[in-house]
Parts: sequence; structure tokens; C-alpha cells
Amino acid sequence: MTSDVPTPKYTVPGMTGAQGGQVIGLLRGRLHALNDLALTLKHIHWNVVGPH
Repeated sequence: MTSDVPTPKYTVPGMTGAQGGQVIGLLRGRLHALNDLALTLKHIHWNVVGPH
């Protein structure tokens, strides 16, 4: 995994900039996984073959 996660200018109270960067990295990974899942399900939905 690359460490190209920027340090945010603003975070929630009590969170350091480094912790905010870690959260950004984790959420970015989950967003990519969700997009992959959505595209996979769309592909499956449009390519269903059969009587039902």
C-alpha cells in the first residue's frame, strides 16, 4: 500500500493530523472496494441468462 495519503488540514476534535491521514487511507480503501462490488453486481445483473 502506498503512503500517498495527505495530512488533512482539519480533523474531528481530539484527532491528530496523522490519525486523520490513517482514517483517510482506510476509508479510501473501503470506497474502492465498494465501487468494485457495485460494478461487479451491475455486470452480473445485466448478464443474467435464463427463463427467470
